[in-house]
Amino acid sequence: MIARVMIGMLLAAANPAPAPQRSQWTLPRDLPQRRYAEAVPLLKAEVETDPNNARAYFWLGQCTFELHEFDEAIKYAERAVELDPNKSEYHYVLGKAYGRKPSMRIGFRGCR
Repeated sequence: MIARVMIGMLLAAANPAPAPQRSQWTLPRDLPQRRYAEAVPLLKAEVETDPNNARAYFWLGQCTFELHEFDEAIKYAERAVELDPNKSEYHYVLGKAYGRKPSMRIGFRGCR
């Protein structure tokens, strides 16, 4: 019995199960150098390949925010939140973009 278990373990280690077929996309290597404009086309290509990649939409929102394209940042961050509403950083980028969009600002008149 122990020999069968050992043989099964050895066979499993020698032939691991294939990884699931899904996008292995990660943070673009250009972002640490703040090369946002160069990262945007890479991210757009990723969301065309995998339209359900919330992380890519998040980074698109972050990059377009840094490029002061607030309408675009809102669009991408909203999609990221729609795909994965439990990620607080997605909501954070969306809130930052709303806050920087001039038409969304509310003036403070003060208390008198």
